[in-house]
Amino acid sequence: MPEDFDEYECMDTILSRYNNIDYVINLRFFDGFKLIEKMNIKIAEDRLFEQWNIEHIYMDKNNYMSFEDYKNKAFKNTNTDTKSSKKITKEEALAEAERIRKLDNLNRNNQKGGD
Repeated sequence: MPEDFDEYECMDTILSRYNNIDYVINLRFFDGFKLIEKMNIKIAEDRLFEQWNIEHIYMDKNNYMSFEDYKNKAFKNTNTDTKSSKKITKEEALAEAERIRKLDNLNRNNQKGGD
């Protein structure tokens, strides 16, 4: 799991975007992961738009930047930063995938009944 992953922030984000958390929880792990990943991108775009909206007040014809250009520039800088992140070995990736699979199975078994 990424070092900067915060499960409480993730759950808060899910709850703020979706009315029925059961839909998200019942997804297969990969589908849930992709949904959360997409949700985080949308939240970042929303925040970036708010930032651009304030900054564009001070732009003039010499330094005006459309939101799309602003977003591309911001995400380009973010993507550059991730390339410098720690590389992991194939064995480490497989071990992490196995750990996640076990957690996913445990989560599904706990949802099927009981206390």
